[in-house]
Amino acid sequence: MMDKDRSLLTICRFGGEHGWGHITRCSALNARARSMGWKTELVTPSEIDSIDRKLIEAFENATPVDRFDVELMLGGRDELDVVLIDEMYIEDAYYGRARAIIDRYPGARLVAIDDMRQRSLDAAHMTINSELGLREAAYGSDISLLGERYALLRKGIGEPMAIDTPNWGISIPVLVMIGGTDPLGLTDLILEGLLNFESVSFAPIVVSGDGNCRASIEKRLDQFEVSLYKEAIGASELSAWIGACQFGIISCGTSVFEFAARDTPFLGVIVVDNQEAVAGQVGALWNLPIVSGSEIVRSQSILNSPLSRLIGKLNRWSEKSFAAVDLDGAKRVMDAITRL
Repeated sequence: MMDKDRSLLTICRFGGEHGWGHITRCSALNARARSMGWKTELVTPSEIDSIDRKLIEAFENATPVDRFDVELMLGGRDELDVVLIDEMYIEDAYYGRARAIIDRYPGARLVAIDDMRQRSLDAAHMTINSELGLREAAYGSDISLLGERYALLRKGIGEPMAIDTPNWGISIPVLVMIGGTDPLGLTDLILEGLLNFESVSFAPIVVSGDGNCRASIEKRLDQFEVSLYKEAIGASELSAWIGACQFGIISCGTSVFEFAARDTPFLGVIVVDNQEAVAGQVGALWNLPIVSGSEIVRSQSILNSPLSRLIGKLNRWSEKSFAAVDLDGAKRVMDAITRL
């Protein structure tokens, strides 16, 4: 059923210190909403032109603002329907101010996406936290959607495109993807760790969101027999490369669910603190190795033990290992939002 009279307004920051995971999952949800006939809008102080074309297509309109002020973003509108806020550190008071504005519009609803469970979010009508294994949380919102069933994955992850893969030779193909911006410069350190790993050779495929440190990364890649560099690729191409690799080395954000949907094991890297809960569950529920990005910065040799552990699992990775992860999270969330 098409919901042409409904609208979804998304508030989100991205790039730089904010990374790309938040806008990626918001794009996935908005793409689902738009396919249902909803009007979709992104309001952000971040640089809209920096968003990948496939991500921005989910938004019918993208409105730039000069500061992250909720009154500026929401005030003065003729109508509001559903407002979605995806922010990592903004305090509860910000949501309270948003709710005060939203309540002026009959039937309007506030939806929050959260990661760390450090806020009550009692001003929200609905809270979404797709943390792996999460079944209970003390949110004050009317409704809470919890766990990996609500992971917001892009449609293209389930539709891998055809790609030409190189001859890997005796090397193990591994996809390295440390978030969109890699603020700690971990990609180069990880590649160094792969080069120095004894007894096994690797063929790394590096996927970068914004091309940060491209020159130094490509210089490092030249030291491998086989390597590839990919920048700002779409979900369908990313899905294809995930499937072409034997494992990944990835940040513990949205990528965790993308790899799970493709049934590809990985070594998880904690890049920012909102990834710690997911990383803990990846280790506990899926028995996959985890390493802290700060530890890699201190010494890339910290990768030796988790790499050895993961390589030992590869020959046994034949059955579906990622229970409860599928491509229907955005559908489930939009169904719940529609019921609001």
